[in-house]
Amino acid sequence: MASAAVAALFAIAFATPALADEGWVIERFGADITIEKDGSLHIVEAIDANFGGLQKHGIFRTIPVRYQWDDTHLRVYQLQVRSVTDGSEKGLRYETSDQGASKVIKIGDPNRTVSGRQTYRITYDVSGAMNAFPDHDELFWNVNGGLWDVRAQAVTATVHAPAAPRQATCYQGAAGSDEPCRFTITSSGAEFAATRPLAPRGQLTIVAALAKGVVAEPTPIIARDGGNLLTFFEPQPLWLALAALALAAGLAFLYWRWYTVGRDARERETIVPEYEPPDKARPAQLGVILDESADTKDVTATIVDLAVRGYLTITEEPQSWIFAKKDWSLHATGKSAKQLLPYEKTVYDGLFKGGADVKVSELRTHFVSSLRSAEGELYLDSADRKWFATRPDRVRQGYAGVSVLVIIAGVGVAWLLGRTLGAG
Repeated sequence: MASAAVAALFAIAFATPALADEGWVIERFGADITIEKDGSLHIVEAIDANFGGLQKHGIFRTIPVRYQWDDTHLRVYQLQVRSVTDGSEKGLRYETSDQGASKVIKIGDPNRTVSGRQTYRITYDVSGAMNAFPDHDELFWNVNGGLWDVRAQAVTATVHAPAAPRQATCYQGAAGSDEPCRFTITSSGAEFAATRPLAPRGQLTIVAALAKGVVAEPTPIIARDGGNLLTFFEPQPLWLALAALALAAGLAFLYWRWYTVGRDARERETIVPEYEPPDKARPAQLGVILDESADTKDVTATIVDLAVRGYLTITEEPQSWIFAKKDWSLHATGKSAKQLLPYEKTVYDGLFKGGADVKVSELRTHFVSSLRSAEGELYLDSADRKWFATRPDRVRQGYAGVSVLVIIAGVGVAWLLGRTLGAG
């Protein structure tokens, strides 16, 4: 029977390691299951627990309601609790929650404990549990859930249907067990019972096959697997269109910013050749104007410019052997550095803070901090001279920061939409 394969798959999927016995027992677990004409289930569970001398607030009933359907979707059983009472039909306090693949019903008063024998009657409805096959429709149901950490001395189930099942079977024991249990087909359903007590995590699984047409054609309830990363990236026309619109808007904004602020103004007057740097600009300053970046090349140009202006001399060192690397010596001439610009003074002081002579090969050990400071002062110098509206590096950092925030926001929105709306 195809139901055997389904039973095995579901049992294996929810196999969990056995835990220690909690010290109390379920004397009887009885489920009364009615298959309605629309294919929904109406279930009444009677659980007789014996806590002995233990002081307990109540029990947790954990019912698996989500099963993996494919890589990105789950099959869902919609479960609605109708009532929870004791043996005398007195209402009991309870709370429901979703935990993992299960619906958890927490029964009991947190401010009151009980001991000895207690009866719990749980009534609930389930939609989406029936399975459709070409020649029959089938109920596959794990009666007690198999998630109890206590022994169950007796587990039974009675199934009521609009017509007698064509076939039935059942299994008992640990998850994945194919040990048969006892069942009887009646004129209006079937009765099932475990033939022995079940150890902690033991379960009774029942299968009842109905002729086609006895109940409405079962249709599984399929939901997107919100815990699966793949589902966050399923394309959907609306979100793709919105993403394209957002991208186009972003590109349009960047073009507008470049057109109104970022590009150089066009001179409409006749261009007159000039044979000196504009505004007597230094090489490093011109380098910043050209590429909007203060970097090592600009500082190197400053060193050469200081030599041209007589603040230092540059001498090539003789090679000790033919394959030796070339090196140069820098010597401070003693010319007053008071007239130097701030970034030039930083470079000059950084070169000769250890004395009037230094080799270029020695600069890597102590010149890095001066190099970075000079680069920052070059940016300040260019902004102070109004060559740029603001420091170019700060503009780049600002756009980079906005880009990071947009990416983070995009990921956050994608995660939120994936969790709430998804694609299927």
